[in-house]
Amino acid sequence: MFLSPRNFSYLAIVAMLSGCVAVAKGEPEGTEVNRDHANLHCELEQNKQQPDLTNPLAIDIHIDGSGSMLGYINQENSSYIQALKLLDSTLALSSRHSQPTVKYYRSGDYQHQAKELTRSEFRKAHKSEFYDGKNPAFPAVSSDLGSLITKPKNSDRLTVIVTDLEQNDGDVNLIANKIKENYFNSKDKNYAVGIWAVKSEFNGTVYSASDADKKFNYNTEGKTSKQYRPFYILFLGDYQDITNYFDKLAKEQGNLSDYATAYPSDRSKFVIFSPNNLLADVSYLNSPLNLSSYLVAPNLLHNGNVSVEKNNQPIELLEIKNKNADALEVKYQLPLKQINHTLSADPNDLKVAIDISAFDKFNKQQFKQAPAAEKALDFKDWQINDNQLEFVTTINPKNFTESNIYYFKVDVTAKDLQKPDWWNEWNLNSGSDGSKTSNLYGFMNSLKNITLNSMNESTLTIGRLCYAVQKD
Repeated sequence: MFLSPRNFSYLAIVAMLSGCVAVAKGEPEGTEVNRDHANLHCELEQNKQQPDLTNPLAIDIHIDGSGSMLGYINQENSSYIQALKLLDSTLALSSRHSQPTVKYYRSGDYQHQAKELTRSEFRKAHKSEFYDGKNPAFPAVSSDLGSLITKPKNSDRLTVIVTDLEQNDGDVNLIANKIKENYFNSKDKNYAVGIWAVKSEFNGTVYSASDADKKFNYNTEGKTSKQYRPFYILFLGDYQDITNYFDKLAKEQGNLSDYATAYPSDRSKFVIFSPNNLLADVSYLNSPLNLSSYLVAPNLLHNGNVSVEKNNQPIELLEIKNKNADALEVKYQLPLKQINHTLSADPNDLKVAIDISAFDKFNKQQFKQAPAAEKALDFKDWQINDNQLEFVTTINPKNFTESNIYYFKVDVTAKDLQKPDWWNEWNLNSGSDGSKTSNLYGFMNSLKNITLNSMNESTLTIGRLCYAVQKD
């Protein structure tokens, strides 16, 4: 993730000298003290901006030509057929790039190499001859997804793979590991993996991923859309290119009546795994939802030694009116600047790191560390709903060591990411169920863990919470 903090505004913490108040300009990080004033800062340092779309872009579209895909085209204008049409039109004809170079392939076990197709041959993917092995131009093949996930030669290439994720050996975690080796462990830090998952009409044979001798017929005719059979379109390449096309695909499937009918939200899912892209920006404090009668949120704190003035800085100013009060709770709700299609932070696994300082009443030129006030602030009831971060800040007046103005800078970091419900709902651990995919949950969870392990601390920081608290 590349953080893009708001323009830096001003916070003035001003020493009261000869009845004058001096205001100083703020900086993104740290504490700066001069002869007649001190500045506290909250906002994170600005990082690099996101790169632009790849231009020119080369796109490789691979269609699994194995017999396990045949059932998707046995119903006229199935969701699978519509997806291929929408994919082709979106990638080849609708682009902010200069016209991309698109190549088409039929994937399968051609001695671990996909067969390049002409555009007219690619359009045969709407027909049974592409999968049934009866046409010599399209011989019978088995699924060989692993051979397609290789180290990209250049960052100007987007690889797109249409598959049912039912691989020869049934171990989709091997596929996840190949993605890790070739994309998330690359010198190009902006690589990502996107998955467009769709449930489609189906009438054909479902083959066991772990046992080639086990198979069964599956027909969705007369079944609800929840019982349709899933297929998946994998996007491997630059994050900006993937999110650009995902936005287009999501829009087109909703705007075109045929696609809207084919892809209701309960059976069309988008997800992007990208170690450097979680949120568009870090969240900062805004006005509390409630405030105890023993707390005041003024625009200025002043205790006779130092004043803290709030000038559009994301710092909460709080004054404790009853120093003997028990724990005081303040509830907040902050908007999370979630990036489309990425996983949300798990509210049950957040880490809080607190930096505490207090004004030095003896050396009035600085704020000094105040570790003794560590237990003066606490946090609980973390929730994330509809891109809103909700939590309760608890202030413990009796845990402040002395009367003073204290500054708390709190970084909230995600230690895990949420897993969408559909990963489990579409997953098959055992048995025969054509509406589900073998070990889908394991595959998606592996990609989630690989993504999480590839993230750095700054990417995982979802909030910077800053409080200036006065206890008289």
